[in-house]
Parts: sequence; structure tokens; C-alpha cells
Amino acid sequence: MHRSPCTSLREGPITLLYLRARPSSEGCHRFRTKVAAPLRWGRSPYAAWGCGGARMAKTQLFGTVTAFRHSKFKQDSYQTIVQPEGTIDLEKVNGARVVWLRKDGKRFLGRVVARHGSKGAVRVRWDRGFPPQALGERVEIVP
Repeated sequence: MHRSPCTSLREGPITLLYLRARPSSEGCHRFRTKVAAPLRWGRSPYAAWGCGGARMAKTQLFGTVTAFRHSKFKQDSYQTIVQPEGTIDLEKVNGARVVWLRKDGKRFLGRVVARHGSKGAVRVRWDRGFPPQALGERVEIVP
């Protein structure tokens, strides 16, 4: 097994720059912790909020809750029919998060489960039961 040549860190800051510029696949067998990863010139635009990076701007989609999913004798309070504003691509929206914000600030979260009908409506399954007072309200679809 061939080990890559490694230099001592006593030679000064030039060696540190050399170690930083090396690809991460080449390791140093004596100073394993001193070999730095390749430089990153900034955070990814897709980084999460919690990690401190800026989130890339996404298209905002809104829709209107039109009804609960129901049959002749039964109504499902965990699933609603949402009519998106404008035309949408179901491939992008399927599995997307849906957020309804109550007036006191409480958020109700759901997911787009499937298409409903032929006019572009989607079926949303909510994490909690959706309140019937909110029928006709506007919700945000986050792709």
C-alpha cells in the first residue's frame, strides 16, 4: 500500500496552504487531523435555514381549500381538496408541503397526496384534523 508523502507542519504557513490545496482523496498518514478539506467559497443556495445559509427563492404557490374529501355517508376531516391558483405541474407539486396559518399564528401542515379530478385540484392530507371553519381559506403550497 502506497502512502502519500507528507510534510512536517514545522515548515511554516506555506505548507499549510499546500495541505489545504491538496485534494481530499489524498490523505496524510501522520497528520490526519491537520489536512484540511478543500475550500468552499460559500454556502449552497439550497442550505437549510438552521445552518445559517440563505435559502434560494422558490416560486410561491397558493390555493383555496374547497371541500373535505368525502363519500356519500362519510367525511374525512384529515383530507381536503385544494384548488391551486393558476396552472401547476403535478410532478413538481406532488409531495409538497401545504401550510395554513390561523389568525392567532398556529400553523396547520399537510402534504399534497394526489391529483383530484381533471381541473387541476389536488388532495391534501393534513397532519391534524383540518377545522371546517377554514373551508374557503387560502393556503400556501411550498414545493
